[in-house]
Amino acid sequence: MRPVGKAANIFYLIAGLSLVNTFLAISGVNLALALGLGITRIFDQALKSGGSAGPVLVVNAAVAGVFVAIGVFAKRGSSAAFLIGLLLYAGDAVLLCIDGVLIHIPSIIVHGIFLAGLFGGYRLTRE
Repeated sequence: MRPVGKAANIFYLIAGLSLVNTFLAISGVNLALALGLGITRIFDQALKSGGSAGPVLVVNAAVAGVFVAIGVFAKRGSSAAFLIGLLLYAGDAVLLCIDGVLIHIPSIIVHGIFLAGLFGGYRLTRE
């Protein structure tokens, strides 16, 4: 597999683990993986306050779908896809920081690692 393809796989990982967090929330497990998106965790909180699982699942699946679509284009070597994905994922890291750096330290560290990998993929598309 080309190095740019490996970097693009990070988008699939982000999408998949975000959905795992959603399914954990739907099943009532009081746990969230540090690897998923912070934005989907915000919607998952609605489940803990007695919200309906249907709308949360639809919104989170749409968010994950965006990351899968970005991954498809990034795997084809699109620098624009990497750049858009980098900006979205960096924005997600900012949301985590706004919510409270201390409670999201593991997630912020993971975001930093993934952002570095995505930036490496972006650089590969520019060569």
